[in-house]
Amino acid sequence: MQKKTLTTLLMLALLTACNNDVAERRKPGYGEASAPISQEVKITVNSVDKPDSLEFQKLMNAGVLAAGKDYPTVKLKIEQAPNQEAQIQQVTQSAADSKAIVLNIANNQAVLPLMKDLCAKKIPVVFFGASPDKRALADCPLDYDLRGDDMTAGVVQGLLVAQAFKDNPAMDKNGDGTIQYAFMKATQGTEFTRDRSDWAVATMSSYPELARPVSEVLVSYANFDPALGLKNLEAWLANPNFSKVEVILTNNDDTAIAIANELKKRGINIPVYGSDGGEVGLRAVKSGLLAGTARGDYQQWAHDAVRVAANLGLGKPPLEGLPTSYRMEERTIYPPFVGISAKNVDEFLK
Repeated sequence: MQKKTLTTLLMLALLTACNNDVAERRKPGYGEASAPISQEVKITVNSVDKPDSLEFQKLMNAGVLAAGKDYPTVKLKIEQAPNQEAQIQQVTQSAADSKAIVLNIANNQAVLPLMKDLCAKKIPVVFFGASPDKRALADCPLDYDLRGDDMTAGVVQGLLVAQAFKDNPAMDKNGDGTIQYAFMKATQGTEFTRDRSDWAVATMSSYPELARPVSEVLVSYANFDPALGLKNLEAWLANPNFSKVEVILTNNDDTAIAIANELKKRGINIPVYGSDGGEVGLRAVKSGLLAGTARGDYQQWAHDAVRVAANLGLGKPPLEGLPTSYRMEERTIYPPFVGISAKNVDEFLK
């Protein structure tokens, strides 16, 4: 009982931060360099970028370009590496001419020597998009990680599902009062997947006035690959237990959209929920293809990562110029997520 109470209190605290963030982002000037950077500072931004980048990666790249326009005193050197090895080589060469570095990495273990080298040279690093090794981050007091609050993403997604079951009793196909779900998760064994998944399930089963029993019918891992998600879906469809599934949850929109499209082709009506909330995900919610998504503003977060790097390069507090709703724990900066459904999707579409 005590554990359940603590879980509920944390859910409420995270959602309060989400609501505050939405209000703050709607204030005039936010995201438009309303707090200019007066001093010149050289920053290198390096991202491992592939032609088949997922939508959130494209949005992050766009955010970096927008920061360059919004902060003219920040002299950006923007690099894109085809793989992790190339990124390490590029950053090693660029470091000497940079006051701080912004990194979107592909492999957090492969960059450990680079992190140690940059720390020894007293060059701050801000990670975005993919998190560094926690121990390595703790070892260098100059480094920061700006990442989506995946616990909040899970809470928000779980709340969307729980609210939908309350608003639409027909979603409970067998009328037993239990949410029978299938979960197409991202990468097995990662904190990202654990937080987004476990908190979604905990919210469905524990959130005040919406909680109901839950039952996991099927679970698979798609590793952010929609094609693998569809392969796993084929196995699900061949499983007799699939007939029990009342809702499908995923850890990212690209996989959710692939699954929802395949179900639609087959005439199978099961609501699918994503997580990321980029333009493609929002459009999928608007069209009714997705039932909902947890929105993370990846373009703005990349923009903010440049701001943090500039702050560090100038010796200023890392959070200067960012929304007050952003929370920081042990040099990890967490922007929150927002729940998107048909009720509010128009507010976020461009």
